[in-house]
Amino acid sequence: MRTRTNIWVVLALAAIAAQAGTACNGDGGSGSDSDGDSDSDGDSDSDGDSDSDSDSDSDGDTDADTDVDTDADTDVDTDTDTDSDADLPYCVQTCEEPADCVTAPSTVLTDADNYDCNADGYCEYTGCNSTEECQDAYMTDLYGCPEDPGPYTVSYCAMICDTAADCDLGTAMYDADNYDCTAEGFCEYTGCNSTSECESALSGYACADVAGMDIDMCQLTCGGPEDCGTASTEAYDEDNYDCVDDLCVYTGCNSAAECQADNDSDWTCYGE
Repeated sequence: MRTRTNIWVVLALAAIAAQAGTACNGDGGSGSDSDGDSDSDGDSDSDGDSDSDSDSDSDGDTDADTDVDTDADTDVDTDTDTDSDADLPYCVQTCEEPADCVTAPSTVLTDADNYDCNADGYCEYTGCNSTEECQDAYMTDLYGCPEDPGPYTVSYCAMICDTAADCDLGTAMYDADNYDCTAEGFCEYTGCNSTSECESALSGYACADVAGMDIDMCQLTCGGPEDCGTASTEAYDEDNYDCVDDLCVYTGCNSAAECQADNDSDWTCYGE
């Protein structure tokens, strides 16, 4: 979430990118958090593993999603949350230059040329630069970097396709009816179609719309904030969530100390 992006989008992006990793090379290897995990935020990316990550992915945010990425785990969180939550505080890494944003071990998708150090002095993930980067990261020629990122704010590695059938990952949440094959010839995740799809892989999840996106995602259900988040991470535990309409909604970080506890001392809570 280097840019102000809605914490849920990560999932979608990740999902999209991860699809190739799981479907075509088993493990894309560089981690582009698009797996299917139920991260700690509440939505489902597009892959199928159940991460619970409130990890500080390689792009800058501490991706606390409850999403289900489609994990080919080239964990490169292109967290381009599409900012409908303009006032949502989030963890960011501070910087003086793009090189400050690189976290070891870096990959071709998470080195200095994939970041900006913005005018506010915060790291901002800018996405993939070329199809060659994606193919190097995933170790397959089945991925590319679309010129048009679709509903996302930065470019991301996506699987190449002729039809939506080429995007099928073989699960109810990530088969052909959950993707479009764009005019550019890339798989674009279109979201879940029903709660039953979500429940087929994730107990306690429902298919619902995500603020700032034009697609529905699998999101964690709740009876109260105590049902949300992950206790092992300061910026994504119970006090960072609300339960709204029986769905977990991330409310952002509460302090720089939370972000630093989960990352390093050069992190802060932007917008608190």
